[in-house]
Amino acid sequence: MEEKQAREMAKEGIVEILDGKKSDDYDLPVDLPGRKEIAAAGITLEELLEISDYTEIKGIGKGTAEKLVNYLKPE
Repeated sequence: MEEKQAREMAKEGIVEILDGKKSDDYDLPVDLPGRKEIAAAGITLEELLEISDYTEIKGIGKGTAEKLVNYLKPE
C-alpha cells in the first residue's frame, strides 16, 4: 500500500500506522484501551495481564487505566 493511501485510511480510523514496526511486533488487541502507549512501552499482552497498576505505564492515566481493568477482567 502506498504511504499516502495508508495515511488517508489512518485518518479515517480504518488502519493503524505502526511507525515502521512489523505488525507481528504487537500481540495486543486492536481495540485495547491505551494500546499505542502499551506497545510503545514494549509491553506484551501476557505482561500486561501481570500489571496491577496501569498508571505506571507512561501515557496511561486513571481513565484509561480504568478502561483497561474493565477490558481485561474475566467475564
